[in-house]
Amino acid sequence: EGYFLEYQGGFNDDVFLSAGARYTDNENFGTKTTYRAGAVYLVAAGEGEFKLKTTYGTGFRAPGLYEIAYNVGPFATPPALGTELGAEESKGYDAGVGYFATSGWYVDVVYFDQKIDDEIFFDVINYSGYLQSDGESASNGVEVTAEVPLNDMLTLTSNYTYTDAQDFEGEQRLRVPKNMGNIGVLVSPWNGRLQVNVNYRVARDTADETSGSVDDYEVLDISASYQVLDYLQVFGRVENATDEDYQEIPDFRTPGAAGYAGVRFTF
Repeated sequence: EGYFLEYQGGFNDDVFLSAGARYTDNENFGTKTTYRAGAVYLVAAGEGEFKLKTTYGTGFRAPGLYEIAYNVGPFATPPALGTELGAEESKGYDAGVGYFATSGWYVDVVYFDQKIDDEIFFDVINYSGYLQSDGESASNGVEVTAEVPLNDMLTLTSNYTYTDAQDFEGEQRLRVPKNMGNIGVLVSPWNGRLQVNVNYRVARDTADETSGSVDDYEVLDISASYQVLDYLQVFGRVENATDEDYQEIPDFRTPGAAGYAGVRFTF
């Protein structure tokens, strides 16, 4: 059973608050009250405004039915075989500042920090099933997002995230890139009837359980749509347009260049 209460409010058109709490009563894993609070403060400055924002929250997650069933099923092996999983708990906060110009451009910077106690994870070394850490896992970093409209038809977008993720043993968490970024171009001529998106994605410094690291990679994606009539749109996309040979997870292959097209009716 669960009960949830939330408040949202604002004052003087420049201060906005939110707060929520949840009481969970799990038959097998006990009761827990979690909460989350956030605040935003807007400050007019020049031809735009600054946004100061922060949130803090806690979490509680009982193991899922699939995780429990896997560990007692036919595919589980030691050490996960028969392992009884407990609930994991978390807490985290973020704080950021952004500037939003009336002309349409903006830049936003956020620092985040999250900690998880007794994290549930899949055994990616022996593939035995689901295990549980004995301690605290942590993840913190900075995310920067920006968008700049150059004119009525051309907009540049970008984001970059630095993540320092550590497992309960203090080692870099597997499969989480330390550095990841995207840069994109949106072209929208003819009053926006045609939309062309070009996005270039980069990932660096990803840890691997066997070789120690995953090769860095870059991927180019292109998508387009055209509004033929008010109710008819044609669209298409090319993923991995340069046919990059890369892996996000070792031994799990990713597609080469692939194209898709479709028609969308609205009525």
